[in-house]
Amino acid sequence: MRAKTAVPLKVVVAFFLVLLVPSQIPASDSPVAPASATDALDQSFAQILKLEDRRSRGGDDLAGFLDKARPLAVRVRAALAVGRIGAPVTTPYDLIGA
Repeated sequence: MRAKTAVPLKVVVAFFLVLLVPSQIPASDSPVAPASATDALDQSFAQILKLEDRRSRGGDDLAGFLDKARPLAVRVRAALAVGRIGAPVTTPYDLIGA
């Protein structure tokens, strides 16, 4: 007569996890920002950083980033850059759009 071999509990649990976990993962329905939107933000931040690094207002480039049509994150970063430049070519009126 053959002895019954018990399957270890760990093997049974691992088997069911392998079967159940992939069915619980949604099929890429998660909201992800479009690549073009994130690329535009990255380009804006890069341009602001370049102007700040050169301690330059870049004509009206830096003031253009303070426009109300820009995303809030870009405007905040531009205002920070204006403060860090600290040059007399940048006035507080650039911040209020006057």
